[in-house]
Amino acid sequence: MNVITDLTRLCPPFKNSVFTTCEISFVDGPQYSSKNREAQFDIREALTICGNYAWQQKHGRIVFWDDDKSIPLRPGTTVLFPSGTKRFSFIGVEPGESICIFRQYCHAGVLRFFARGCQSDAQFEAAMSEEDLAAYKITREDRPLASMKLYSKMDDIF
Repeated sequence: MNVITDLTRLCPPFKNSVFTTCEISFVDGPQYSSKNREAQFDIREALTICGNYAWQQKHGRIVFWDDDKSIPLRPGTTVLFPSGTKRFSFIGVEPGESICIFRQYCHAGVLRFFARGCQSDAQFEAAMSEEDLAAYKITREDRPLASMKLYSKMDDIF
């Protein structure tokens, strides 16, 4: 994070946060369940769920479509997962209920930018020898799978 704070034009959303971006969204009503999302360009994601809803009655659950699993989310729950690897959505809530989702995530592009000494892809690759560039491209292709290995599998949890 020192690289970020050393650049005066950039600042993290929270002091000492590993996440580069945050957003707040609201779930009001059952229509939200049809939103099936996949954040393809993020590496890590943390969702903190707040609100007033009957979580015991299957309202406000997160659904991981590729795993055919849904997880109940009690208000105040924080979920960490490797976004970009899972398609997910939320089961909507009933009229009069609401959910607030505080989402923190880290764009892979931001991490690459800092790992490259705050250079663009073109600048970074232009400064490399052909041999180093070939090795770098192999490493780059393996990065998403290496990142996924850092997380538990759904079967490890349930």
